[in-house]
Amino acid sequence: MSRKVMRIGLIVGILVAAVAVFLLLTTIRQEPPKKPVENLAMLVEVAVLEPVDAQFPVRSQGTVRPRTETVLSAEVSGAIVDISPGFIPGGVFEADEVLMRIDPTDYRVAVTQAEALVRQRQIEYEGAKKLRSQGYRAESEYASAAAALATAEAELVRAKRNLERTYIRLPYAGMVRSKDADLGQFVNPGTRLGVTFATDYAEVRLPLTDRDLAFVELPYAADITAEGESEGPDVVLSAEQRGRLVEWPAQSCAARASSMKAAASRMPSRKSTIPTRWTANTSPCPWARS
Repeated sequence: MSRKVMRIGLIVGILVAAVAVFLLLTTIRQEPPKKPVENLAMLVEVAVLEPVDAQFPVRSQGTVRPRTETVLSAEVSGAIVDISPGFIPGGVFEADEVLMRIDPTDYRVAVTQAEALVRQRQIEYEGAKKLRSQGYRAESEYASAAAALATAEAELVRAKRNLERTYIRLPYAGMVRSKDADLGQFVNPGTRLGVTFATDYAEVRLPLTDRDLAFVELPYAADITAEGESEGPDVVLSAEQRGRLVEWPAQSCAARASSMKAAASRMPSRKSTIPTRWTANTSPCPWARS
């Protein structure tokens, strides 16, 4: 029994000693010094506003396309007897170069027959004119001879034109996109021969968002000239070629803007025109597709 009392007394003594130590530490503790509260003013940087000119770059992307593209079709019928070596996908040709030749035999014969008919009608006309002046021919016969001569001359012009159409050529220097006819093939008027495009200018259609339009001054439709061109902002085009970033400045005077929105994207777009200098002696155009 004495042990149990001693344990209880020991526990009570420890608790009393702990409370005493706590009270002693509380009484001797010094309060921390109090700092006065300072009302600091907000830091403000003041600057004088002045109007300045600044450039805001607007970025967009598009596909390079030729400005002029032609689908070649035959205008006369016949067999293809000659094709230029450059008339292949990716081939380069000069302006007025003969790309294809349709068999001209029948058309040369037609020109010869038309020339002979014109000479015959000319003789008949001169005779009718002379007889009319002498009073031996009626006015109707003279008019009939004049009409026959005019018809023969028109047929001669048509025959020469058809003979010229056997030469397939274009008024611009360019490249061949596709070849749809070959040597020995018989073609009719309207038969597709191939697709070509000019290499003097290339165009890039650049879509713009409404936010971009706030930084771009595009001309109104009334400002666009009859050629579809107008002054526009400067454009710098860039693309990666052979692992290097290459830039081209687009012609500002040839930059064309379109304020119309595409039906699919509903985004206004503009066109930028790039002058090119690709010829038969230079490397092929990087955007040509075969």
